[in-house]
Amino acid sequence: MENLVDLFCWEEHRKILTCRESGIPALQTFGICSNNRAGQPLHVHTHNGCMEIVFVVKGIQVYEAGGEVYNLTGSDIFVSYTGEPHSSGSYPENVCDLIWMQIRMEKGIPFFGLDESHAAYLRESLLALPRFFSGDAALRSMLTEAFFGLAEKSEMDRYMAEQKLVYCLFRIVQLSQKMIPRRTDCIVDAIAFI
Repeated sequence: MENLVDLFCWEEHRKILTCRESGIPALQTFGICSNNRAGQPLHVHTHNGCMEIVFVVKGIQVYEAGGEVYNLTGSDIFVSYTGEPHSSGSYPENVCDLIWMQIRMEKGIPFFGLDESHAAYLRESLLALPRFFSGDAALRSMLTEAFFGLAEKSEMDRYMAEQKLVYCLFRIVQLSQKMIPRRTDCIVDAIAFI
């Protein structure tokens, strides 16, 4: 099983920042992509020392982890835990827009500029996230702003982007605790068919 580490990329439909570009040691990878055609299945892999949070902006994506298959559609969030094997199973990478991040969870790494107590609280809250829940349009917008802000040269823009990202992480925790009605499997299947 491969430990997958995404590399810096800045292409029209796929952009990836690593901790080197973002300047945030705990942010292993922050990516945004628009898959305009289906691709090969995502093979089984891990992210050693990192948890991964994937926000499906639009479209459909299937993930497999912990022996379960998860059908994600627009605004769904999928979490793979630290070092956990996950993939798209036998399903291709679908036509979809994604925002994802891999967060280094080991203690001792500066955690998004937070002091020790706030960092510990956020780290523990992220580790307690459920596997699968719904995001919202405001989160999508703020994550996008944070991503492009971290890519800027201006120190002010980068500091503001880091604060937006911290807000997004707390918002993700908050959204995970809300009981938002989920689409039934029948509706998800119909969307996938369309």
